[in-house]
Amino acid sequence: RVSNKHQLSLDTRTIASHLDLVLSHLDARRASDETKDAARTISSLQQERVALIQERDAHLNARKEASALVGQLMRNKEDGNEGEIEQAKTASSQAAEAAAQAEEKLGALETTVNELLGSIPNLLDDLVPDGTDDSENEEVLLWGDIEDLPKELDWPSDFEPKWHDDVASA
Repeated sequence: RVSNKHQLSLDTRTIASHLDLVLSHLDARRASDETKDAARTISSLQQERVALIQERDAHLNARKEASALVGQLMRNKEDGNEGEIEQAKTASSQAAEAAAQAEEKLGALETTVNELLGSIPNLLDDLVPDGTDDSENEEVLLWGDIEDLPKELDWPSDFEPKWHDDVASA
């Protein structure tokens, strides 16, 4: 798998900028094709997201300029410029509506991306060995002696400790 030497966190920007790294880590985790497709979809939607943000911002800027023009024309109303004022008001309204539509599309896109992002596991640390399951993990540190535990904790001789999954479900 590709090294995550910069310890990137898993977010939309990382997926879009480092898709090969993300896919290699998903392969190492034996992720499903659906999970890998989710990463690819997020990457492609990131470009659309940027375009929608730029579109929204352009419309907001156009509205700002048209609104400023309305104010300027209103101050000079005696010049007989009612037609220009209405034209600038219409331009401002149209720009505001277009910005709202872009914002709505952006919201829907971000909802989709967040749902997909929730289905993708974190990137592996470079120290995690490749393997099919946890039986292939490397033992880095072993401390304590399982045989000394009952004596250290003063357990009665008939005490049977539960597996952690059994304790969690109790």
